[in-house]
Amino acid sequence: MTLTPTFGSIYGGTPVTVTLPDQENYLLTTNDVMIDILCTFDQVQTRGMAVSANVALCVSPAMTKLGFVPFQFKISLGEESIFADNSRFLASKCIV
Repeated sequence: MTLTPTFGSIYGGTPVTVTLPDQENYLLTTNDVMIDILCTFDQVQTRGMAVSANVALCVSPAMTKLGFVPFQFKISLGEESIFADNSRFLASKCIV
């Protein structure tokens, strides 16, 4: 899993593209199956959305901590987690 960008404003609102491994089409669904995409920045959970079979979009929330914070990405089908991974996201006051 890769994040682009890996940094954003502590005030939130940064669109973060999450690219998943190519070998699986995690985000392809049929109309009768709903996937749940959760993005957690530090301890703040947001909903993500599928962009393509292996790409999702998350928007960073406002955060209370500067510096690197844990990022967790999870895809679920009902109660079953089908993909989960962790990374880091840099929360900064100044974004150039």
